[in-house]
Amino acid sequence: IWVVAAWTHGMGNERAWWNSMPGMTPDETAQLMLVKSEDDGKTWSEPINITSQVKDPSWYFLLQGPGRGITMQDGTLVFPIQFIDATRVPNAGIMYSKDRGKTWHLHNLARTNTTEAQVAEVEPGVLMLNMRDNRGGSRAVATTKDLGKTWTEHPVPLKAKDFSWAKGEAWASQVIERDGKFYWYVTVEHGTIHGKSIGVAVSDSPVGPFKDAIGKPLHDGSWDYIDPTVFIDDDGRAYLYWGNPNIYYAELNDDMISLKGEVGKLEQTVESFGAPNPEKRVKGVKYKDTYTEGPWLHKREGKYYLLYAAGGVPEHIAYSMSDGPLGPWKYMGEIMPLQDTGSFTNHCGVIDYKGNSYFFYHTGKLPGGGGFGRSAAVEQFKYNADGTFPIINATREGVSPVGTLNPYERVEAETIAFSEGVKSEPNVKTGIYISEIHNGDYIKVREVDFGNKSPKRFTATVASALRGGTLEVRTDSISGALIAELTIPSTGGWECWKTLQTDIVKPVTGIKDIYFVFKGRKGCKLFNFDWYRFSK
Repeated sequence: IWVVAAWTHGMGNERAWWNSMPGMTPDETAQLMLVKSEDDGKTWSEPINITSQVKDPSWYFLLQGPGRGITMQDGTLVFPIQFIDATRVPNAGIMYSKDRGKTWHLHNLARTNTTEAQVAEVEPGVLMLNMRDNRGGSRAVATTKDLGKTWTEHPVPLKAKDFSWAKGEAWASQVIERDGKFYWYVTVEHGTIHGKSIGVAVSDSPVGPFKDAIGKPLHDGSWDYIDPTVFIDDDGRAYLYWGNPNIYYAELNDDMISLKGEVGKLEQTVESFGAPNPEKRVKGVKYKDTYTEGPWLHKREGKYYLLYAAGGVPEHIAYSMSDGPLGPWKYMGEIMPLQDTGSFTNHCGVIDYKGNSYFFYHTGKLPGGGGFGRSAAVEQFKYNADGTFPIINATREGVSPVGTLNPYERVEAETIAFSEGVKSEPNVKTGIYISEIHNGDYIKVREVDFGNKSPKRFTATVASALRGGTLEVRTDSISGALIAELTIPSTGGWECWKTLQTDIVKPVTGIKDIYFVFKGRKGCKLFNFDWYRFSK
């Protein structure tokens, strides 16, 4: 057992992140230390200082991942690391030992300006590093086949820095389709002009990859150029609204990447949005409402709706209506009043699907959630007879199904009604699959229609670099009737997929909710899960 830690030996009793300096000695810089145990932790070695083996003297600070280390299938020991380089930029990478810890090596960073990394062997000899990307609010993923000498970044649909003119910090955004192209309007921090600007990216697919469509902002912005919403009217004319606390708007040309005419600013009044423009509001006056941010523009039966976050912080959802896409607007009241959503912000969106209307909003109610850890939630609703919105409250249950799932076709494992513990991962060859499966985690799938005759077999494609585990298939709850149990061995790697089968042990018919319950050794990752199918 190996443990790695940075020894900061006082450092003026301040954070070593700032106080550790270039150099190699304990008086200059933090020391990277190891200890080992050969008797399951009963006794430990003296600290082993490996600073001279892996640190560059110009670096300010070298420390552990902080993710845990791994043993590769060929016996190589690997720890994720992070270091602050000579320009004071943090970078993530790995260090490794091929002689059971006698000597250690560190080659190249995986991606600049990254921290807080975790390493995994995704297939024999291939390491994946998952890092915090300090450019703003996201993770970065890279793989290496040569222990960190070279790295390959895994693509994401769009990054803030894909806009060459942007500094970073991607904020609220919206995608719309026109003539087979998908246009993504994104708020980003401008690189040279103080404040935010709206960029537009384009792709042939809604899942990307997207690229900057014009190489510059749609319009030079300011701090309040955030939260764009885009809408194409029945006559083909397209409009963009955005802003906090002002409301800006513009018409788009048919190319969707340039503006037709000038940017306008709506005149907010008590009649249109519950309160006048911010600069005209009188301190101490209680207004009907106040527009804040996050607009959403849509149309239904000839009426135009502008929904928005309102009331300052914490936010509720209100709306205004109009007979035209540019107003004049009339304030109509609240849709989702202030309530316990677990989040101080609340942005929304509305769609119709299969004859039903759905309202999407923010929630911080998932484990670990909060004002800066938000998730999307959805409620079904019906418009009032006069076309106005009803009051919509957040529920724990969410929406009712609008169809059933056919278990006799291949079903992707990421088809989920609810889950606990698991995460999804992308792969260019495999697509999306379920990972981070641990003992006690589960996936719930609703409205699975087995028909009048029970299936006889259950098939699943899985992968494991460790000892695997057990996939239990249960009905109605995580402790419900066990209808199948699939034993998953090591397959040789986290993306070395094997298709396994097992018998149905308890007949099942009709429409059921299915629970995939994962069991195995406590504490470690068990396996990955790509797809499944039942067969008769």
